[in-house]
Amino acid sequence: TTMTTMTTVENTKSAKIPLATKNQDTNDISDSSKAIASSQYIFPIGTYPSSHSATVIALENQSNNYDENNGTDYRLLASWFAGTEENAPDVAIYTSTYDSRTSSWQSIPDVAVDAFHPDDSSCAILSGGEGCKLREDSLWNPVLVKENESNHVALFYKAGKHPSIWEGYVKRSRNGGKTWGQSEKLPWNIIGPAKNKILEVNSRLWLAPSSREESAKDGSRNWKLIIERSHDAGKSWDAEENVEIPYDGNAIQPSIWQGDDGYLRMVARTATDYDEKGRRADQVKFKKQTLIRGKKYIIYSKSLDKEGEKWQMAKPTALPCPNSGIDAVKLKDGRVVIIYNHSWGLKSLGRGKLNVAISHDDGLTWIPSSIVVLENFDDGTLSNVNVDRKKQNKPIEMSYPAVIQDTRTDLIHVVYTYDRRTIKHVVIDPSKI
Repeated sequence: TTMTTMTTVENTKSAKIPLATKNQDTNDISDSSKAIASSQYIFPIGTYPSSHSATVIALENQSNNYDENNGTDYRLLASWFAGTEENAPDVAIYTSTYDSRTSSWQSIPDVAVDAFHPDDSSCAILSGGEGCKLREDSLWNPVLVKENESNHVALFYKAGKHPSIWEGYVKRSRNGGKTWGQSEKLPWNIIGPAKNKILEVNSRLWLAPSSREESAKDGSRNWKLIIERSHDAGKSWDAEENVEIPYDGNAIQPSIWQGDDGYLRMVARTATDYDEKGRRADQVKFKKQTLIRGKKYIIYSKSLDKEGEKWQMAKPTALPCPNSGIDAVKLKDGRVVIIYNHSWGLKSLGRGKLNVAISHDDGLTWIPSSIVVLENFDDGTLSNVNVDRKKQNKPIEMSYPAVIQDTRTDLIHVVYTYDRRTIKHVVIDPSKI
C-alpha cells in the first residue's frame, strides 16, 4: 500500500490543523511508521461543519479487475454522521467506498440517510446565534454490518433528540452500499448497536452491543449495557431477548468478541470512578466544588455461556477511559486489539491521544503498544478550527474509533473522528505490532 505523504504538526497547547484541499494526513507519528501502512482523511477537512462516529466494513471484490490471486486488492465501506453540529436537525448519514488499487476514498461521499431538516436556517449558529436547538430529531451513530449474501450490507442508526429517547432504524443495500432501501424502524426497546459492530456468533445469531443512556430521578446518569439478540441474522429482533450486562456503575457503547474458548468478551466505556484498588470512588460534590476521588477505566466482562445470555459482573481494567468511545477486534492470530484514548483527562480534555493496546488473554489484561500511536496531542491541546457556540476553541478530539481486520489481507483498519472536522482512516500491519 502506498504511504500517504505526511507533514508534522507541532504539538503545542494550540495546535493548528490546516484546512486540507486533499485527503492528506497532517499529524506525523514517526515512531509508528513501520506498523502504519497508510493514513489519510476519508474526506477533506471543511467538507462539513462537524462530523463524527464512523464505522467501517470490508466489502467483497466482484470486479474481474481485482487481483484475487495475491489477495492484496480490497474495498472498504465507511459511514459517519455529519451536519452543523452533533444533535442538529440537519445531520445526515454519509457513506464512502475505499479502493486499494488507487489507495483512495471516493471523491464525493454519498448520502445514505437524509437529514430530518436539511435547511440551514434551522441552525441559528450559522447566523451567530446560540446553536441548534432540540426542536427536531437528529441522526446518530451509524453502524455497518455485512449480511450473509455477497455485498449485502445493513446500516443501523439511531434517531431522536437525545440518546435517552433514541429509536433504532436500519437500511439495507444489496450492492455494497451503492444504493439503499427504505428505512425500517426497529421494534420497541431495540435501538441496534450503540456504536460498535455486531458480533455474528453463528450464521443466524447476531448480537448487537447496545446500551441505554437514561437519567435517574435526581438527574444523575443511569447508563446500562445491553446485548440485543437476533436469531435470524438481523431480520427480526425482540426486546424480550435483551440481556443486560451486570455492572455497578455507568457504562455504554460495549464492544464484543468471541474468545478462543468460545465464550464472549466485552469491553466498554464508563463514566464511573475507581481507586487504584478497583473500588468505587465516586466524585463528591460539596456546594460549588467537586472532589475527584478516583479515575475512570475501561471495563471488561466475560459471558457465562457461548451465546451471551448471561455475563459476569463487569470490572475495571488497567486502561484509562476519559469517558470516550472505544472499539476492539479479535485478530486471526488470537490477539485482541483495542483502540482507545490513553488519558486520565477529565471530560473532553482527554481525547487528544488515540492509542492501541494488545491483549493475549482475550481482554483480561492489556499491554499498551509502544509501537503504534495513532494521535498524540497533549491533554487540553486546543483546536484552532473547532469552536463551541461561544466561539471558544474546543480541546482537540481524536475519538470514537471503529476497528476491523480484513480477513483476506489480514490488515487492520481503523477509522475515527479527527477533531470533528473529518474522519481519518489508518491501516495497520498486525505483523509489526
